[in-house]
Amino acid sequence: MAFLILYAALQYIRWSCFKKINKVAEFFLSALLGIASVGVFMLVIFVTPDFGPTVQIPFYVTLLLGVVLFFVARRVRKAI
Repeated sequence: MAFLILYAALQYIRWSCFKKINKVAEFFLSALLGIASVGVFMLVIFVTPDFGPTVQIPFYVTLLLGVVLFFVARRVRKAI
């Protein structure tokens, strides 16, 4: 599904590249493409039934993991 959305976006860019199209119309066409792609993914999320056990991770664990990964990335970036 992501491949099809990417393909459609590339075809749109290819089509509109050398066209004399109104910038407002081009903005609405690109916004429509973005809304449609997000809508398709949200539809899949809401339509797909739940399966398997649910794993709940507390907020502070994800926050701590994010801080640790941030500092690891900074240290790696400085080492390079």
